[in-house]
Amino acid sequence: MAPHYQLPELAAMPVPSLTGRFLAHNRHSRVDRAFFAADLYFGAKRLTMPTLVQAALLAGVNRTYAFWATKASSPARTRRN
Repeated sequence: MAPHYQLPELAAMPVPSLTGRFLAHNRHSRVDRAFFAADLYFGAKRLTMPTLVQAALLAGVNRTYAFWATKASSPARTRRN
């Protein structure tokens, strides 16, 4: 009989992520994108590195305001690639 493997009780399982660039440029169907949205909503996937437009939409501000806020932000808050 093959050995039975079981994960430890408190195993840290990373949450898969979707990048903002992927969401902005993917060519999936509307149904697939609806499931991406559902995964984000339920926490099955995490949004990482949203685009500036996506961040502005989530924050409820105009994209121009968000753009100028990136120019006025301190170096500690700037995005690193």
